[in-house]
Amino acid sequence: MNLDTDSRKGAPGLRLIRQHLNLTQTQIGDFAGISSEWARLIESGQHECSTGILSKLSEKIGCERSDLLSSPTPERLMEIEIAYRELLLAESKAKREKQLAEARARATAAGSAAQVERASLRAALEGA
Repeated sequence: MNLDTDSRKGAPGLRLIRQHLNLTQTQIGDFAGISSEWARLIESGQHECSTGILSKLSEKIGCERSDLLSSPTPERLMEIEIAYRELLLAESKAKREKQLAEARARATAAGSAAQVERASLRAALEGA
């Protein structure tokens, strides 16, 4: 048995979770660094799913690896949806904070440049 793959083929819970979260196979592939075709094969049980792929997916979706390998209950699907939405919010907040910090840095640099220009103009006017 390959230690890098789960002993079961595919990830039957993945399709249920993906559909519940309104995600595409392309998005699942992007999360795991695989093609959408590979995601389809894993979902359908036509290919084994490595522990690395399971880990990436569970991290990006906000679920346990075991959720991907089983059929989550409706209650568990709701818990996974909440966790996924919280991850999306955290990512969005981090992106906004980064954009704000970049804007502040540009404004500070622009302000410094404007101060230098004003000082140069004053010096020029005083020298004239």
